[in-house]
Amino acid sequence: MLVLKNATAVQFEPAMVQQHIDIVIDGDMIKAVGPNLAAQYPQAEIKDMRGKLVMPGIVCSHNHFYSGLARGVIANIAPSQILSQF
Repeated sequence: MLVLKNATAVQFEPAMVQQHIDIVIDGDMIKAVGPNLAAQYPQAEIKDMRGKLVMPGIVCSHNHFYSGLARGVIANIAPSQILSQF
C-alpha cells in the first residue's frame, strides 16, 4: 500500500484542485482520497508529495478523438492501402 501525502490533486469531474490531499493506493486501485489519511494507514509506504501535482492520466486524443466524433456515423470507408502493408 502507498500513500501520496500532501499532494496537490487535480480532479476533472467536477473540475477541482485540492491542496494538502492524501491519496491511498492499494495495488492498482485508489482506495481513498482526502486530508490526513496517512495516519489511518501506518503500514503503508508514505511518499511526500509536497509541491507536486497529481492528476489523472490523459487519453491520447490523436487516437481516440476521431472515435468520439464518429459515434453513430455509418460510412463505407475502405482500409488505407498504405497502412494495410504493415
